[in-house]
Parts: sequence; structure tokens; C-alpha cells
Amino acid sequence: MRLHVLAQLRAPRLAHRNHVVPALGNKRLQDLTARDLNQFYARLLATPDDGGAGLAAKTVRYIHTTVQCALRDAERWGLVQRNVARAANAPK
Repeated sequence: MRLHVLAQLRAPRLAHRNHVVPALGNKRLQDLTARDLNQFYARLLATPDDGGAGLAAKTVRYIHTTVQCALRDAERWGLVQRNVARAANAPK
């Protein structure tokens, strides 16, 4: 495998481990709201000077897509009533 392919395969795990789990890992799926996700995305976009992660909008959209897919599966499996990520505002 080429290096750029390996980097692309590692990116989802790193985003999940570095951002999603620390911010949302203690929240029960049933208690997660679109507002929680909007605040999470805002923190990811905010500059480090403002207490955020300083991520690019494209990276935060990617994280949103990952969260949305996970919640879609949870909804399909009956773990949540609805996928709140569909109601959240992904960055443009």
C-alpha cells in the first residue's frame, strides 16, 4: 500500500480518537442533541486562541459525516429514535 492510502485509512480513526471521543464520548446516544453537535462543530472550528481545535471546515464536515453515519446505524439498530446529526448544521 502506498503512504497516501495509509494516511487516508488512518484519518477516520484519528479524528474519532482525537476529537469525537473526548468531546462526546461521555454522552449517552439517546441524550445527544443537534445542539450538542452544533456546539461541538463550533469548538472544532474555533481557533486555539479561542479555546478551539482550529480545524478546517472540510475536516469538520468529514467528522460530521462520520458522526452522521454512526448515528444512522444506531437508528437502524434501534439504539436511538432519530439521527440528530441530520438536524445539526455541518460547516460549509
